[in-house]
Amino acid sequence: MANRPTITKISITFEVDGKTYTKDIDPSETEALFFTDHSVKEILAPFYHPSHPSALRSTKSTPDGVIKDWTTPLTAGHLPVVMIKTPGCSESPWG
Repeated sequence: MANRPTITKISITFEVDGKTYTKDIDPSETEALFFTDHSVKEILAPFYHPSHPSALRSTKSTPDGVIKDWTTPLTAGHLPVVMIKTPGCSESPWG
């Protein structure tokens, strides 16, 4: 059986008000990245619905909370660039 390669670095480059930023994300603390409205609303948010097969995990996240996090400006004044899902099932806006 073939081995799966190990991801050692994830970098996201984004632009805010004409300025470019690059941020590194630790792949060992990241299970999935969501960076479009569709992926957040149709894939990530439903994952936290109580009827989802993975609902036995302990998390404080809810579908409405995910959407609120995605659509609420960060302290920097812009909307999140990406939502990060961790192996422990938490989600967080980032960027």
